Order: sequence, then C-alpha cells, then structure tokens
Amino acid sequence: MSLASSPVSHPRSSLSRELAIDAAASVFAQHGFTQAPVHALAASAGYSKAGLLKRFGSKAAVEDAVVAAAIDHSERVAAAGQGLHGAERDEAVLAELIEVCATHPGYAALMISAFALARKEAAMIRLQPAVDALLGALDAGSKGVRRVEITAAMSGAVVAVLANLDNLARVRGIALAAALRVLG
Repeated sequence: MSLASSPVSHPRSSLSRELAIDAAASVFAQHGFTQAPVHALAASAGYSKAGLLKRFGSKAAVEDAVVAAAIDHSERVAAAGQGLHGAERDEAVLAELIEVCATHPGYAALMISAFALARKEAAMIRLQPAVDALLGALDAGSKGVRRVEITAAMSGAVVAVLANLDNLARVRGIALAAALRVLG
C-alpha cells in the first residue's frame, strides 16, 4: 500500500472516503442498488465518474462499502443499549440512532429505504444485518404490536433528523422524546 492510500498517513483521505460512502448511500436510497447510476454516485460524492471508479474500483465496490458502513453504523447504535434494559436501553439506543443519522444522513436515508424496499429489491437483502441490529437493539425477536412500535419509533426519529438537518440542535431532543412516547 502506498502512503497516498494509507488512511493512517492521511486522515483527511479516510474522512473523504467516509463522506463519499455516505453520499453514495443517499443515491442508493433514492434509486436502489441496481438502478443507481455510477455518474450519480460520483456526483453525490464530489467525484468524476473516473475519479470514483479509481477510488473504489467499481460500482460493486461502492455498494460493498456502503453496506459495510450501514452494518457498522447499526451495530454502533445497537451497542449503545448493551447491558441496559427497558426505558434506559430504549433512550440510549434511540439517542445514538439520532446521533448517527445526524452525522451520516445517507445512512439514515438508506435504512429508511431498507425497511421500505426490502421485499422489492434483492440487493436490499444485503442490508438485513443492519436492519436486524437496529430492531434487535430494542427488543430482539419482538413480534406484533411491539415490532410495529419499534419500527415506528426508529423510523420517526430518522425522518425527523433527515427533515431537520439544518436545525438539529433543537430537533434532537424533540425527536428522542417523540420516539420514546411511541415505545411507551
């Protein structure tokens, strides 16, 4: 590995890669994995098509990076509730979800799409571990009403963040309180 591609030597390079992955997640959320045009992925990340392909190698590699990041973000959210129970766990998980979505809006949009499109696009199945981590963080194996409550609380919090990215300081607490009310 050359020094130019080493994330340890160039922290701005790894930040740029992270931002590109999140931007690509937004495009995949909008178009789906199979229909997302490479030029749109490149433009969203601030690259030319050739620059994106040089950076990642292929559209499939961009997809792989986006899926891996989504799983990592979901596992980070789930980890916030480890060792906690009940309302304390719910608050920790939802607060972390809001923070992750605020800093990674592409991930937020992709996860909303994953919940909505999972049965419509085979490629979205790759996001199932991320979905499972989120749902399991609040109540692994829940069914029926509780699963609807969890899905409503999480999706409501995510949409509130996405709709208010320019006013997050005010919205964070409101989104958290609303999501906690849904869980009861």
